[in-house]
Amino acid sequence: MNLTYADASNGINEIISSLGFKLFMGEAEVKPTVKAVRAEVSSYYASLNRENRLDVLHAYDAENKSELIENAILDLMERIEG
Repeated sequence: MNLTYADASNGINEIISSLGFKLFMGEAEVKPTVKAVRAEVSSYYASLNRENRLDVLHAYDAENKSELIENAILDLMERIEG
């Protein structure tokens, strides 16, 4: 399935928002949340087609999947720390 640029990058945002909210509310610990972000972002990235993978990498200023995951974690922590 081919998603729009916005839809593809929004998938990562939804992962960060849902897991970040639990962390922000004190319902989750940092270490397991970071691990969950890694797993969910990796899984989401793997589910995308080539074009949408490039969209997501561009949206999160990453050159590869590893950078994408790290940038998603940084985004999560920035949101939590406000």
